[in-house]
Order: sequence, then C-alpha cells, then structure tokens
Amino acid sequence: TYTVAAGNTSSDLDYASTTALALNGGTIKDVGGNNATLTLATPGEAGSLAANEALVVDTTAPTITSVTSTTNDGTYNENDTVNVTVTFSEAVTLAGGNLVITLETGDTDRTVTITEITSSNTASGTYTVQSGDTSSDLTASGIALSAGTLKDAGGNAMSSFTIGSNLA
Repeated sequence: TYTVAAGNTSSDLDYASTTALALNGGTIKDVGGNNATLTLATPGEAGSLAANEALVVDTTAPTITSVTSTTNDGTYNENDTVNVTVTFSEAVTLAGGNLVITLETGDTDRTVTITEITSSNTASGTYTVQSGDTSSDLTASGIALSAGTLKDAGGNAMSSFTIGSNLA
C-alpha cells in the first residue's frame, strides 16, 4: 500500500527502478523452495506499474500566475471595455460560485466577475469603465472566490488568491 503524502506528484505513478522490490528481511519462494526473482520490469515499459495502470498523483493546489489584459494600452472613457484575464498554474474548474477581481479605479473600486471556468488554465471577464473611474495604469488589487470552489483535476482546491499588480 502506498499512501499519498503532501507534495507527492506524478503524472503516471511507477516504481523507481528495476530493483525497487525489497523483501525487508522476508523471503519469497516457490513450491520447490527456489527464491523468487525480485527484478522488476523497467519503469515505464511493458509489465511495469505505469504501463499497466494510469495512476496520477497530484497534491499541489493551483495558483494564480498572472492577471493581464488583452486590451491595447491607451486611454479609455465611460462605457469602454477592458478585457481582464486570470492565468492559473494548471487547469481549474469553478463550481458553485464566482471569481471576483477587484480593480483600482479611483474612489470606487470596480470588479470583474467570472462565473464559469471549466478545465481551463485561463479565465476572462470584462470591466466596463464607469463615470468617475480614474487610473493612470489599471491595477488588480484583489481577487477572491465568492462561494463555491476552484479546483484542479486532482481535486486540490485553490486556497490562496495572491496576484501581481498592474495589468500587463
């Protein structure tokens, strides 16, 4: 039995080498009393654990790697829109909630709400400039999950929502 521990990661679990099988002081013999051969198939090749089973080990929670914009640099006026994209370290799925990005836009901060992410490492939303908004360089000041979960394919939930500063 192998117990997955924090920090373990493998795209296809396998043993380390052809000599990975150890008896730990015991013996394995056939009915004739002959010792068993303990040499395993080469990892990844026919007869190995990885060749026979697709066991993925993932204990690493996804992270935010960047918050950017595909909108061209420039000056924007009331009712203009700016695309905001969040990039994650791996594909994630949002379930039962929203991802909310807070933008520094003067006296009243504005938000971009992303309502759907399905097995993707990016998610985008749109900020619409409103009357009174001002910013010399639009900045994302916060990001939070509004209810629900944001998880990778291994079920690891994102728990930290740290972001950079100016949108690139």
